[in-house]
Amino acid sequence: MITDTKRQFYQCIAAFLRDECSSTDYPNDTIESLEVAKQCIESAFDVSGSEEPRTDLFILFEKFISTSNPSGHQVTPEDKIKAENLKTQGNSFMALEKFEEAIDCYSQAIALDPNNAIYYCNRAAAKSRLNKDDDCIKDCEKALEIDPSYSKAYGRMGLAYCNMVKYEKAIEVYKKAISLDPNNLNFKQSLALAEANLRQSSNAAPNSFGNLDLGALLSNPVMQNMAQRLMSDPQMQSTGQQFAQQMRQTNPDLVDTLRQQMQNATNQQPPSSNADNDKNAAHKES
Repeated sequence: MITDTKRQFYQCIAAFLRDECSSTDYPNDTIESLEVAKQCIESAFDVSGSEEPRTDLFILFEKFISTSNPSGHQVTPEDKIKAENLKTQGNSFMALEKFEEAIDCYSQAIALDPNNAIYYCNRAAAKSRLNKDDDCIKDCEKALEIDPSYSKAYGRMGLAYCNMVKYEKAIEVYKKAISLDPNNLNFKQSLALAEANLRQSSNAAPNSFGNLDLGALLSNPVMQNMAQRLMSDPQMQSTGQQFAQQMRQTNPDLVDTLRQQMQNATNQQPPSSNADNDKNAAHKES
């Protein structure tokens, strides 16, 4: 008979395999093999991967890798410079919407300087753009483990929870972000939207657009025709692009949250999140 500690360990393995089975990173053959491995673990040790484990095994492993130092190597000034250059490259890839390449740059930066919270939060932004919201949250949690006062990590986590339609969790972390940065208008506006979405989802009150059915409005042929006519006007296109660019520069996270609400109504892809250049800066791309 195995001990309770070992059973918990195997349950963590089964839960990790379960999460990997739902990943889009692997081909179908690999997914099938992972599913078989999960079932074997569950059967052999009488555990269930569907149960949430007490501990996230992968986070523990990442923590061990980042803190273990078998060679005695310390982060040198040269390592920090290389890491910053990689972060800058990652931010450039984000601007080009090359999110996989951005993740690779941020991961290399983390390998060189694993105790920099900004790198994890930037990687979270890239993962969010690829709809990897669970991974985004894990990177935000790592950033907060390094720097508990990093308000932007809470803000980015709130966006991920909104994407997952977990509005109560989003509200919780947005409030934490505001407690750390009470003058941040983006956090306050994002919190208001999350609260409005929660009310709408529970039918407790009208959404943030009053009683307006946004989905019906966007699918209305008259509105679609009006929008097409407006967008065919070169002057209107130029004005709209200038306004969108200004909003993107001043309130990117709010734009992402609004886009998510619009996209939920039209069944499109989830919204984006921007890379950070400085954790103390406003929410803008570097």
